[in-house]
Amino acid sequence: MSVKLFCLVKGKKITNAFSVKISRDEPISELKKVEIGGDHLDDQLKNLKLNDSDELIAIRKISEYFVDPPAEKHVHVLVEPPASTVSTATSSREQELLRRIVSLEERLNTTHIQRYRSDKLKDYYYSLPITTIRDEDPQRFYPYHCEANNVEKFFYTHRLFDNKLLWRAETEEGSHQIVVKYTRKYNKHAHELCFGIKKAPRLLSVEMICGFNCVVMDYIEGRRLSECDDLKRSEYVTIIKDIEETILYLHSKDIVFTDLRDSNILVFKDESSELRGMLIDFDWAGVNNVDRYPPLMNPNINWPDGARDHMPLDKYLLFHGYLRITKLFTDVGPPKGGEHQ
Repeated sequence: MSVKLFCLVKGKKITNAFSVKISRDEPISELKKVEIGGDHLDDQLKNLKLNDSDELIAIRKISEYFVDPPAEKHVHVLVEPPASTVSTATSSREQELLRRIVSLEERLNTTHIQRYRSDKLKDYYYSLPITTIRDEDPQRFYPYHCEANNVEKFFYTHRLFDNKLLWRAETEEGSHQIVVKYTRKYNKHAHELCFGIKKAPRLLSVEMICGFNCVVMDYIEGRRLSECDDLKRSEYVTIIKDIEETILYLHSKDIVFTDLRDSNILVFKDESSELRGMLIDFDWAGVNNVDRYPPLMNPNINWPDGARDHMPLDKYLLFHGYLRITKLFTDVGPPKGGEHQ
């Protein structure tokens, strides 16, 4: 039984159709004898290398017989002869009907090709050998930097806060728990002054990495004051007294802590299991009347009264803020503290 194919090459106009009448068991090489008038694919058709033993078993495979096949949208196989229809179709209604038929045939052909390719893809993946996926390095989820001055090589365990570049880590030997922080600005001198009076964690390293200060310090087990809602009044008094001593000590060195909030006060237990307070987060600490507040201050933070964008640091403004915190915690209990953003 012979099959008559109507092929469209270059575009979707039915006037570009050419016919191929071929038997299902006839050598596929007959296709290359068809001339395509005015088409730029002539050279490709002349150079086709077809095997005479091949048979046209599946019409959907016709595009495979181009050495360098054109894009899918340039090859269509139709089941109805559009040429004769064009010559007899005179009314606009007939033309519209013909257009719809051709459009439907194109869509059906595209779907057929897609299904064929999908089947081929499934066969390919099913033929692949089953392999075991190797274990991935869990450290790929953390910063690549895992070394620092005066600190042995370490690995990250988890992120402490979703909105901060702050991670818990430990050395490879597992003997040293540390905190690793990345920040644009950090006052190493102020931190070391506070550690000298045991009012800050021990600072191990501060070095510049890709535009950020990589700050490594000892991990201190404790809670931020903003998270403490179960302490006695006497315990609050002790903690606030520790912070007062720290602030006054920094002021004596002409240093302003700047960001004095309950979320930057760490509550921990000392050697005698008594609750004490220390400062953390020295990002914006600076020299009085020399360094400045951030140029765009976060309005959600309780900055000292009178503080403005980019104004010089003022230790007297900060002390008034400290007095406000003292009154809140020792008179009416702890307020809810906000995060530094």
